[in-house]
Amino acid sequence: MIRYKPLYIAKRIKVEENDYGMEVETFAKPQPHQFLYMPTSGTIEYQVYGERIRRMFTAYVSYDRYLGEFHEGDRAYLIDESLQDVSIAKNDVNCSKANYRIISVLPQNQLIKLTFEKINNK
Repeated sequence: MIRYKPLYIAKRIKVEENDYGMEVETFAKPQPHQFLYMPTSGTIEYQVYGERIRRMFTAYVSYDRYLGEFHEGDRAYLIDESLQDVSIAKNDVNCSKANYRIISVLPQNQLIKLTFEKINNK
């Protein structure tokens, strides 16, 4: 039986530059979703991302339902070894506790491939 995992995704609204030349991102409120996501693997992905694939997850979502919904730079809360409860997203202001970001959105025939990369939160 396939189990879909809960996750939250927050859209990146805008990116501005502050007085010090640093980029400041603004995000919408994280929205809950139920996707099947799995660790990224495979020869092609390894050639594209190298050792980074150890910190990545991939999800395939419905083309008809999610076309235009997700973009590179959006933040996500995924269950992994360091985060077991994604409900922290409900009260997270400006995605300061998000543990992944979307780095690739690839529309295909009937599915959209989403690639998430771990954020190094300190």
